[in-house]
Amino acid sequence: MRKKKLFGRIGLVLVALMTAFAYYLPTSDAAATSDSHTDIIRVTVYDQYPAVTITSPEDQTSGVSEDIEVTFSYENANHVDFILSYDTGEVDGEGQPIYKEISLPTFNPDDLDPTFFYASGDDTVTFKLGDYLTTHAAELGNNYGNFTLTARAVSPVGYAEDAIEFSYSPTIVTQTGSDSAQDPIVEVSYDDGVAKVELMVTDKNGNPLFDEPIVVLVTPDANGDYLAGAQSVTLPFGSYGLASGDYLVYATSYSRTSAAAEDEDGNPVYDDDGNPVYVYGYAEIANQHNPFPVTYVQPAPDVPNTGRFLGNLNIAQSDYVITALIAFSGVLFIAFLLLGRKKKNYRKNYRSRR
Repeated sequence: MRKKKLFGRIGLVLVALMTAFAYYLPTSDAAATSDSHTDIIRVTVYDQYPAVTITSPEDQTSGVSEDIEVTFSYENANHVDFILSYDTGEVDGEGQPIYKEISLPTFNPDDLDPTFFYASGDDTVTFKLGDYLTTHAAELGNNYGNFTLTARAVSPVGYAEDAIEFSYSPTIVTQTGSDSAQDPIVEVSYDDGVAKVELMVTDKNGNPLFDEPIVVLVTPDANGDYLAGAQSVTLPFGSYGLASGDYLVYATSYSRTSAAAEDEDGNPVYDDDGNPVYVYGYAEIANQHNPFPVTYVQPAPDVPNTGRFLGNLNIAQSDYVITALIAFSGVLFIAFLLLGRKKKNYRKNYRSRR
């Protein structure tokens, strides 16, 4: 009985001490200024994730223009980043291709929501592709031409991407027809900065068929600038006796550097008109290794209409003329022989009568 009373008194003392401790405990500022004793915490909830879609140009496009116009739509984006990437042609230690990226200017919407700091809409941006490729021409090297353009919509909760692949060529060759000798006629389209294009024709295996490349020179304007344009060129397939078939044309584009050619003594080289000879190089335009297909049909021999049998012999008209001349000469020779023999017999008979 005494033990129970002792435990009871000890419990009362502990409750009294805990009550006194809680009463004298310092009160927080938030609780002191709130009549309801409720803390208010403001939080921003982002329940909309970003999205982006490139609507043009379409995937797997190609062109010669150095300006690339990109139309895209975006949702819930604070900004949209654009990245140009390409295969360097090298591989890492695991044999995987190494890609490099070129950062393009960022698109910043001008109508951001003041609370969530993102926007949605459609827009178009234009990139001066040639400027970026000129800067990276040295490292692009022989891999110049094939690229991936990525649009990345970024928001406070993450990002979303869309990408297209395209090829950029400083020169494009297109077959437009053939001349009277059936030699292919091609149109050579070139971009700004191209001063010279060399065309080399090969077979399907890449073996060159012409002794020298066909050179296409671009005439600068009054300010000395080389502007985009096109020229028509006839490929001399008949002169090389090529058979009918499909061939490849490799176009190598050159820019004109500011340095003039120099001789062995270091003096500038001048042409016949007294103008300095400038060096063509890869300072602005990289080499174009993509082949362009061209079809050639060897002209048929000029065969006269001599009936089904003779027509099937595939004899040219010149052969008929030569054969006719030979036959005519033979007939004349026989006729002279017969006339000479007849005259001789006549004289012999005349003498015998006398």
